Amino acid sequence: MTVSLSELVAESDERDSLIFNEFGDYWQLSLPELRERASVFAHRYMQTQMKAHYIASTVYELLAGRKAGEDISDYVDELYKELKRQRFFTIFDLQVFRILMPQLNVARFFKLYEVFAVSLRTYENYNPADGIELMVKVHATALSYAISSTARAQKYLSFVIEQIEALQGRPFTSEFSIMKRFVSIMRLYQTKW
Repeated sequence: MTVSLSELVAESDERDSLIFNEFGDYWQLSLPELRERASVFAHRYMQTQMKAHYIASTVYELLAGRKAGEDISDYVDELYKELKRQRFFTIFDLQVFRILMPQLNVARFFKLYEVFAVSLRTYENYNPADGIELMVKVHATALSYAISSTARAQKYLSFVIEQIEALQGRPFTSEFSIMKRFVSIMRLYQTKW
């Protein structure tokens, strides 16, 4: 169940690049390199009609646009639409969500966070590369939104707390420990409200 359909149908070299760590070095790429990757994936999509290539091209267009200071709202909308259709995120989808997350408003974030949380339960013991960083970043963002003054976000506080409390994680990971302790304190305050 943890193997996505795209992992099964893609060639092994494509699988490794698309599924496991396609976007691992995106922050190190220059603007021309980001545009080149977008072009390569767009070309691959035209050849194969494989949806993952289209999504990868869109992600690199978003990253290039953001780096160039351009309007990226169309790319954000397109990626959000693609992820919103999913009831379960593959590892590839989790990476796309991590990159898209800072561009989402609170309502859009929490629509995808619910799918992320459900999907993560499957991957918690099957995480390639930077699974811990991904978990910490997304859950910490969810928690910061949920304890904000925005009423729309506060309604998710119990859900976020439950997700973080359920994390298995690695006990020696300090970010996990800090976040879980903070959630324990939040739970105490929540019972007094």
